[in-house]
Parts: sequence; C-alpha cells; structure tokens
Amino acid sequence: MERLSIDLNKLSAIRQGPHGVEDLTAARLQIHTRPLVGQAGLSSAAPLTGLDLYIQADALTLPFDKNFQSHPLTPIERLEINILMTDMNSAALNADALSSWAQKGGQMEIAASHLLWGKMNVSATGSLHLDDMDRPEGKLRVLIGGYDQMVTLMVRNGALDGNTGALLSSGLGIVAAFSGDKEGRIQAPVRISEGDIYLGPAKIGSVGPLLSPYN
Repeated sequence: MERLSIDLNKLSAIRQGPHGVEDLTAARLQIHTRPLVGQAGLSSAAPLTGLDLYIQADALTLPFDKNFQSHPLTPIERLEINILMTDMNSAALNADALSSWAQKGGQMEIAASHLLWGKMNVSATGSLHLDDMDRPEGKLRVLIGGYDQMVTLMVRNGALDGNTGALLSSGLGIVAAFSGDKEGRIQAPVRISEGDIYLGPAKIGSVGPLLSPYN
C-alpha cells in the first residue's frame, strides 16, 4: 500500500450497510497513495513521514439516507481530497496498523479538498485526528460558495430545523456581504467534536466512526 493507483470508470458498487444494501456509483473514481516525506505546507514544522492519499471522483453518488437521495442535487459533480496521514508506517498499512495509528493520535492533514455539487463550491484545509470512538475530530478552514443551497440541503436532510436554517443562511449572507470574495464565497471555521459538526457556532450535522465495519 505504499504506492497504489486505482482508476475506475463507470463504477457501480454495493455494500451491506447498517440499514441494508447501499449503493455507490461514480463516472470515474481515482485513488492514489505514496509515501509521505516532507514538511511543506503542513501544520507541523518537523519533517514528517506517513502516507499521502489522494482521492478524486466524478459524478459520484454516495449511500446517503433517503432524504439526501431524494434531493435533486445528486450526484456530486466533482470531489477531490488530498489527505496526509502523518507518522504512519506506510509500509505496513493494514486494519490493525490503522487502528494502532489512530489510538496513538495519528494526524490527518487535509492538504487540499474541493467539492463541486450544484451551486455549492466548497474547499477546505485543516487537521483532524480520530477520537476514542474512531470519529474524526479537529478544525477545518473552509471556503464556501453556494451556501444557500448547502443550508437548504441540511434542512431537507433534518440536520437543521427550518428556523435554524433561516438564521444560518441570514448570518452567512451578512458575512458574504462584508467579507466574501468576488465569487461570493465566504471563509468559515468548521469544528468537529464528539461526533458533531459545527459551522461557526451552529451544529450542522454529525459523523460516525471512520473505522466501523460499515465505512
């Protein structure tokens, strides 16, 4: 697993998830890994070793719940993410090694990421680790375009109630008016803690264990 390149076209996959059979499809899915040796652009100043993981997907449909699946935005047009898994022995990568790495506080540096989904145009960088329940935890610096559509999607999925969604959309609109870039994107902090995801002070969703048998 030190060096791996997978390039799949017209992917169609199913898995037995916690709520039955779930589908994942993509027009194209790429997964690339290579050993990580370096320090440029990372939050740590010390030289690092580990695994450099890059994922790119086009026309991606994920096993969302029914509320997400019924939303007309699916599939996701483009997803790109570059994750630097630091202080990992990439030459011995397996399930046990991954669990041990997480228990020792292994860091996942999000060096770059980009989501293009309908009017939503989101980029993020930051640092995450896994908590004692294998859930991601940490902070991200996020640049958001199409935030109205993002809030609508969260309300339809039940992550936010209607009133909270309206308040969040209004707040983001004010931020965009004063500090948005020429494309209308705004910078916002995202925090993940104890399985909950926060955009500024507002809880916008939740996340489960990454190392569960269904992920």
